[in-house]
Amino acid sequence: MRIRRWIKGDTGQVSSVRATEVVHAAPVGGYSFTPCCDRTLMELPSYDRIGQYPEEVTCGRLSELDELLLAGEPLPGRRQNTEQLIYEMAVSVRTIRGSRISLQRSLECVQAAVRELAPGRHSDEHWTASLLVEITTRAVELAG
Repeated sequence: MRIRRWIKGDTGQVSSVRATEVVHAAPVGGYSFTPCCDRTLMELPSYDRIGQYPEEVTCGRLSELDELLLAGEPLPGRRQNTEQLIYEMAVSVRTIRGSRISLQRSLECVQAAVRELAPGRHSDEHWTASLLVEITTRAVELAG
């Protein structure tokens, strides 16, 4: 199917041209963004369509992440919330040790283990899973 779009040329005159219809992939899984170009339905031009099947999609626009990647720009990383990680480790230590240790005491043990095993670590730095396991294990030992 072809649609007619009105385009204003360099001369200022409006002309009618035939343009290929643009079909975007329908958002899936409860998300509100199109998987093809990472835009909401409100951001799409009103004359574009939404397709349910991948073979219908004709959208050629790259997502912002793809544009950054192709331009060689640094990609935004997922930041970990260090305080949240430490809290979750404290809850794990308390679960392992049982109710005989308070959450406050397990937090203190985790903080001591962090000072011991990751002393110079910046809060924005990525904490690997193996480091988190080591810290939790050490905190359990400190908790007695």
